[in-house]
Amino acid sequence: MTTPAATVTAPPGTRVLVIFLCETRAWEITAEPFRRNVLDVLNADLALCVADNVREQPNPFSEWAAHTWRFPEPDDWCDVFDAESGGDGAWRELVDLDQSFLGGLGAGAQRTPGSGAIIMWFRRALRRCLEDNALLDAYDWFIVTRSDFLWNTPHPPMELLDDDCIHILDGEQYGGVTDRYAAVPRHLMRRFLTVADPIFDAPHALAARMRSDREVRGNAVINPEWFVAFRLRELGLWNHVRWLPYIPYAVRLPTGHTSWRSGRFDSTRGYYVKYRGEFIRAQAVAAVIRDAADWARFLSPRRGLVRRAYVRARVACVELPSRVRGRVARTLRGHGA
Repeated sequence: MTTPAATVTAPPGTRVLVIFLCETRAWEITAEPFRRNVLDVLNADLALCVADNVREQPNPFSEWAAHTWRFPEPDDWCDVFDAESGGDGAWRELVDLDQSFLGGLGAGAQRTPGSGAIIMWFRRALRRCLEDNALLDAYDWFIVTRSDFLWNTPHPPMELLDDDCIHILDGEQYGGVTDRYAAVPRHLMRRFLTVADPIFDAPHALAARMRSDREVRGNAVINPEWFVAFRLRELGLWNHVRWLPYIPYAVRLPTGHTSWRSGRFDSTRGYYVKYRGEFIRAQAVAAVIRDAADWARFLSPRRGLVRRAYVRARVACVELPSRVRGRVARTLRGHGA
């Protein structure tokens, strides 16, 4: 559920750094909408914390970036994990917890599906990059996200977001929270950046805590989303989490690289939509938000009630049987926000 905005006042000239992790993908589709609806709207800087591989060619994102950190991509990420954790291989105990957790390890045909392990390593690398370059006090907000998001709706102005909260997209949670976007205020960023640290620094104790938490909560799957939520609770950050409506959606070119879900090709748009749930939510938001004034109304605790209910109803409508869905959709069109 989208969390209404608290009454907050951001100082003029709020400094925002948007960060892409791992690699820049689908820039042919996403770059211009991202510039228009995120960088320009927020007057933000862009940082790239990415792998140095053959896919990472010059593109608009690399041209716009104020900060770029590149890391050689290994043949096998297990070697990187061994080096990062002191060489004793203790982190491998975490792999045995659930095959969904640390995807992307191994080489060639032995590489496990997904990219959870790679994302966790880049989260740790990002912390060092920001610390080493004295950037943690240079910005008021940090937005950690991905480059293959298509932003057809403007990002909400930062002054509408509570600066004592971590804002996460409401959807694609898979038993935890999505790791595809987080807007984090400066005073919480240092703690947020330590989410992945125990994987490398104290994996045995971490594995024990994860097993215990899974038992208590009855969770069947340990995946990256579950892990991020688990660590936010451990770090005392869970009560700071607030939900934003799902604004962008991930896309892929027909020839684009993917380490997880290929998506479904949309012939009218000419690209793959990677996650149907994202697309549905983003389209629902786009129906009611076009500018900053719409965001102010949408996030208002009282004035936004109807608009938020409309978005939730549109999303829920998709899950209904087709014969019912048509009737509900016609009703919603007749009562649009």
